[in-house]
Parts: sequence; C-alpha cells; structure tokens
Amino acid sequence: MMELIGELVHQQCAAATVSTHDPLMAAFADRTFELHDGRLSAAAPHGRHALSELSAARAAAAR
Repeated sequence: MMELIGELVHQQCAAATVSTHDPLMAAFADRTFELHDGRLSAAAPHGRHALSELSAARAAAAR
C-alpha cells in the first residue's frame, strides 16, 4: 500500500499525509514529523534508504 501511495505522489508531483506508529511505514516517507506532548517537531529526513536497510536486515535474519 505504501509503495502505491509513494508512486502516485511522485508521478503526480503531489503530497500525502500518513499517520503511523510503525517505523517500517515511516521509512517510506521522504520526510517525517513527530508529535511530542502535543507539539509538532521535525524529525530527520530518512526516506527510502532506511527501508532498504531494514529489508536487508530482515533478509539476513531470516537466513
């Protein structure tokens, strides 16, 4: 699902807002923000490379 949203966002030069507690889902984002005690704070951009690292780690653990 997140791959489809990402493709549409990039194809249409659009933006999407997704709310999640799952770091794997957040890894799809080009940019993330966090809420702490009701205040919005910017988190470091991490993007798709973080997802690649997580996928590689899962694959290695499965072997």
